[in-house]
Amino acid sequence: MVLHLVHSLNIGGTQRGLISLLDQPALKRIRHIVCTLRSAGPLVHELPPSIKTIALNASGRSRTVAPRLAKVIASHKPNVVHARNWGTWIDAILACRLARRHRAQLVLGFHGLETDTGFCAQRRRRARWFNFAARRFTAVAHAGSEQLSRELNATPQNVHVLQNGVDADHFAPLPDTHRNTLRARLGIAPDERVVVMIGSLVAVKDHAAAIEAAAQCPPPLRMLIAGDGPLRDALEHDAQARNRRSRITFLGERHDVADLLRVADLFLSSSQYEQMSIAVMEAMAAGLPVIATDVGDHSRLIKHAHCGIIVPPRDPAAIAQAMKHLLPNPEICRALGAAARSRIISDYDLSRAAEHYALYYDSIAAAQLRRQQEPSEYAA
Repeated sequence: MVLHLVHSLNIGGTQRGLISLLDQPALKRIRHIVCTLRSAGPLVHELPPSIKTIALNASGRSRTVAPRLAKVIASHKPNVVHARNWGTWIDAILACRLARRHRAQLVLGFHGLETDTGFCAQRRRRARWFNFAARRFTAVAHAGSEQLSRELNATPQNVHVLQNGVDADHFAPLPDTHRNTLRARLGIAPDERVVVMIGSLVAVKDHAAAIEAAAQCPPPLRMLIAGDGPLRDALEHDAQARNRRSRITFLGERHDVADLLRVADLFLSSSQYEQMSIAVMEAMAAGLPVIATDVGDHSRLIKHAHCGIIVPPRDPAAIAQAMKHLLPNPEICRALGAAARSRIISDYDLSRAAEHYALYYDSIAAAQLRRQQEPSEYAA
């Protein structure tokens, strides 16, 4: 059994990715429990019915989280505790120490940080205090594996890359008649070339660079920005100040991502920092060419000029140049998009990712059984 530890099941690529992953056949033979440090979150109802959810409902930095989590571990006796991202790691370590009579194997999952500045000095100190160098990690990207080794001194042999995957069938392109209907529903003119962005409106996603790039491109261009966040008002003001308000539409949180991708001609990711972007992978699965910044595993995933164009981060001019190259050339877009979809199907389909997770959990559970047979005292 695997206990997945997350902050909350809020709307976001990482949380949606976990929900999709746990619904895959390869992982259904393993019992899963999802434990949230805070409230369960709005996505809890999207989990498969067979998966139990435990919400600890903590607020802020609560000293009671670790003891309560220890009770969950002692009660359910998981083989593996998979703590997903930094915000859960310390509480998971403390809880496993408190529940030391049950020798659960602790795995620290790394999905990325909130900024592009890396682990701050305080986090690096905590990493030394809690001996991260000797702990077991998973990372969703090779870039993340390298970052853990470089910044937290994680032992490379203890970092296992489990890449993200997406459901290629769910995002499959539809016939042009259906696409045209969707475009009309969104008020998109037949001659408009549509660029879609999907992600939280936070600084690290650098929507400001995308808006500046759009201002440099001639019509008929329409940019659709799906997602919400603290920078929405500022970004809308920026778009209006550049006299592009009618060409840039802020859609807010959307649950029809597949349809948004189907109306698009191009997907743009202007992030200053990523690991392995699920949004980019979904766009590729939808058969879209991608313009993406050279961060995380974007170059490895997209392969410049094969599935899209890689540009430097924080460079609106480079983004604009890439859009000017692709948007007037639908044949090039179709060729890049077809290659992108083929790449997802062959290497990054969700079922393949789930198989890799299942094999990894099997290996960890086997190690846990061996440890149970050892007389030595367990230390998380």
